[in-house]
Amino acid sequence: MEQPQAKEVLNTLNVRRIWLPLLLSISVPLYLFISDKDFTWASFRLIAEADWRYLLLALLAVIARDIGYILRLRVITHGNLGWIGSFYITMLWEFSSAVT
Repeated sequence: MEQPQAKEVLNTLNVRRIWLPLLLSISVPLYLFISDKDFTWASFRLIAEADWRYLLLALLAVIARDIGYILRLRVITHGNLGWIGSFYITMLWEFSSAVT
């Protein structure tokens, strides 16, 4: 009985619907960079010179926050929501937050 609901959810959350927001989120900032009168490719290359340790720390902070969300969902639901379900809900939170 849960199988039709699962298929309906997967059809609603189709991966193909992500491409347009992804394309817009990449193309709009790129256009704003290039259309700036003070823009030079040398200034754009400064991004590549970022210290990878700080980027790693930022990534670890995001992962730690997501693990905290997953654990919170498990505690709130008294373990009725599985690890995978908690992960999916957390990723939906992240995606909806990024889109809005």
